[in-house]
Amino acid sequence: MKKVEAIIRQERFERIKEALERAGFIGMTVTEVKGERGAEGDHTAVQREGDAG
Repeated sequence: MKKVEAIIRQERFERIKEALERAGFIGMTVTEVKGERGAEGDHTAVQREGDAG
């Protein structure tokens, strides 16, 4: 098993997520983080369980 971490622009996330799913990566943890410009924004975390095929 391998751990992969990436910082991805929000507008590109869906396309990358779909590509990973097509490649067999069915489990991922996604955390939305706001930087200085979005410090007043919300924090969202989504967890999906599973193994990469």
